[in-house]
Amino acid sequence: MFLQRCVLALAVINTGYALKEYNLTVTNGRAAPDGVGREAILINGVLGGPTIVVEQNEQLNITITNGLDAPGYTGYFGSVTVHWHGLGMNGVPYLDGAAYVSQCPLQRNQTQHVDFAVFEPAGT
Repeated sequence: MFLQRCVLALAVINTGYALKEYNLTVTNGRAAPDGVGREAILINGVLGGPTIVVEQNEQLNITITNGLDAPGYTGYFGSVTVHWHGLGMNGVPYLDGAAYVSQCPLQRNQTQHVDFAVFEPAGT
């Protein structure tokens, strides 16, 4: 059993760009990416989740909700972490990475508000 002691501190950085807001809800459901239906983890009802497009120095405000409710998703397997592929997460490394290493996982029925600026140049 893991003892969870995590403190989350967020800093909103004024970059002069408009604030972009997103809501991401993680749920379980059925998907058939290869034509065979099976249990999957969905983001906003979609396998793989939505595409988030930002410009350099843009500020993001993202609300993440863990809505996993399948009986098989219990304990550690019912928690959620988000990895922001390709982003350095300057100033907020505790919002990215592996559970219990650089961030605390979001437990079932919990919501997390994430604010950060994207400083990386254009790319995917």
